[in-house]
Amino acid sequence: MSAIETKLQPQPTCPYCGHCHDSAFEWDFGPCLDGDTTHDCDDCGKEFEVERVVTTEYTTKKMLERAK
Repeated sequence: MSAIETKLQPQPTCPYCGHCHDSAFEWDFGPCLDGDTTHDCDDCGKEFEVERVVTTEYTTKKMLERAK
């Protein structure tokens, strides 16, 4: 059996059975964007810890010159 990858995944992955949870946006991680919580796996039922890590990136562009 291969190891289950659980670090920095696009969806929380159960570390016991590998089930990917697609409803994490509904989970309460606290008042900030980043946060921690626990969750019972929807597939195997075991409780695991979840850490949400939010990355913010910015893009800037030059303004188009307006005709005078």
